[in-house]
Amino acid sequence: MIWPHSEISHLLFNPNFGLCVASFRGVIEIFDSIELNVSIFNNKKNHHTDFDNDWGTIASIDYSEALNMFAFGGVSGKIHFLD
Repeated sequence: MIWPHSEISHLLFNPNFGLCVASFRGVIEIFDSIELNVSIFNNKKNHHTDFDNDWGTIASIDYSEALNMFAFGGVSGKIHFLD
């Protein structure tokens, strides 16, 4: 599988949610933990109003099992949350 978005900045795998891939271009994509070729979330392909704005670069991403939430940020100095 070749990810079409270059400049991958972070990979995070958790059996509860799958493989999360983030790029410096502000793209986050989550793949199913059983079938890694099945994309279950992509902020650039899903047309939700919450994701229409540009998140900027993504340099780091982490997941909290206690909160069931992702936190990510980049050079903009902002921290974003995704539940």
